[in-house]
Amino acid sequence: MRRITAPAVAIAVAVVFSRAADAACVATPIPGLNNTGTADNWALINQALQDARPENTPPGRGVVGLPPGRYLVNQPLTIPTGVTLCGTAPGPFDVAGINPGPGSTHLGKTVAATLLIPAATLNPPYQNTPFLTLSGQGAGVTDILFHYPDQVVPAVTGPPEGLPPIIYPFTIQMNNASQKVERCTVTNAYQFLMMKSGRTTARDLNIGAFGVGIYVDGPADHVTIANTIHSVFWDIYAGVTYFDSQLSRWSANNGYGIILYRVDHVVIENTLVVFRYAASFIGASPTAQQEPYSGWGTVTDLMCDLCQYGIIASSTEPTGYQFANIQLVPNPTFGGRRAVSYVAPPPGKHEPSILLNGGCIRNDVFGGWDQVFDTFPPPAKLVHVNIMCGIDY
Repeated sequence: MRRITAPAVAIAVAVVFSRAADAACVATPIPGLNNTGTADNWALINQALQDARPENTPPGRGVVGLPPGRYLVNQPLTIPTGVTLCGTAPGPFDVAGINPGPGSTHLGKTVAATLLIPAATLNPPYQNTPFLTLSGQGAGVTDILFHYPDQVVPAVTGPPEGLPPIIYPFTIQMNNASQKVERCTVTNAYQFLMMKSGRTTARDLNIGAFGVGIYVDGPADHVTIANTIHSVFWDIYAGVTYFDSQLSRWSANNGYGIILYRVDHVVIENTLVVFRYAASFIGASPTAQQEPYSGWGTVTDLMCDLCQYGIIASSTEPTGYQFANIQLVPNPTFGGRRAVSYVAPPPGKHEPSILLNGGCIRNDVFGGWDQVFDTFPPPAKLVHVNIMCGIDY
């Protein structure tokens, strides 16, 4: 894949999500909502979520729908058991050239149900609380655009390592089984999705998060992650070339697409990670009470474009992780450190076990890797077959 420019990202979005289903969000409008981004809607949306609980509504309800508009929400929200918060316009949303913030329009109208998450959500006691917590079984969120209007503005000038963003809590946290996050887009987040429970799905997502796109730790069951793009949407809509943006430089030195800790089998399909420190980190849970403390699973169709590291592996369960059909491209600005890197696990934790089967690890005109594969000292294992390396385009 050639070096991605803003138009190419828009094309990639269309291709990756061509199979996304249309939204099926039919709900009674919420009276009194302000859709201009100028007044707080927390009380009205929170009450609608509580009213939509299955025990409070006729059978078949449990849906809170938002039409396209900009909805300022100054406090975190909780989605209860059996309730889905959804937008009536189908996502995920391509924000190339579109500023989702208040006072901005595209072609004279908003393009999505947009929740604006201001700096007010960092005020006590909310400073460590995810903006949206999926609490009960069957809770979900679909077809929503999340935007942080008070985040650091993209700029060209600044130190070589980049300017740090504001550290917000996770946008969404999944806490229970049968939950879903689908067809959503986020811009200007610091960290987007934390998956803490099994039998959950995250699919068809455009993720603009500086620190972490998806963080998995705790699921004692199967997790599915499919069709996700982790890109520089904050620069695209601001019209800043991401090779020059200070926010992108910070993310290229600090950001991760997907972090995998403790999980009982995860399936990850069709992932694009652009301009991050690493596409994925695999390790032992930092939460001491986790048992087991790492995970295993399969990753197919991983595209790591312009990252310093493709895969960093520190700890897995003995079954390990199997990667198939990968394409790893180094970062031309900061250099490519390792396509696959080994980090010693914490004392007493399992060594990593990684299998790579099929793909291309590129050393092209934009610069190569310092070293393609790290040495994995026994009992750690790295097996790679059918991998093309050292290709010059």
